[in-house]
Amino acid sequence: MEHVVERGDTVVRIAQRYGTFSSNVVTATGELPNPYRLKYGQTLYVRPKGDTKPATHTFVSGETVARIAAQHGIPSRELLAANPGVDFNSLIDGQTLLLPVDAGTNSASAASTASTSTQTAH
Repeated sequence: MEHVVERGDTVVRIAQRYGTFSSNVVTATGELPNPYRLKYGQTLYVRPKGDTKPATHTFVSGETVARIAAQHGIPSRELLAANPGVDFNSLIDGQTLLLPVDAGTNSASAASTASTSTQTAH
């Protein structure tokens, strides 16, 4: 379903509004939006909670495993498990990481952490 970004929106808040995970909020190309660059009026697509399409995150230099996991409302261990063989100490700008589908038995606490560190749309 479509969601048009409103002032104050964050990826976590959008996901919560639709009862899904942050990793199910994507752009038209299927990529996860940069939660620090949501724009008022931007169209995002929210996949249902049970959607089995793989979600991804495009690594940006300076990110950490903890930050990426918090941004998507998942525990760090699940992010690591979804990317076996990936050396998280040698990630390069633009590298695609897989996010666990329907991840997050702890997503509520992770989402709470992410929402406090995620900027809102301007």
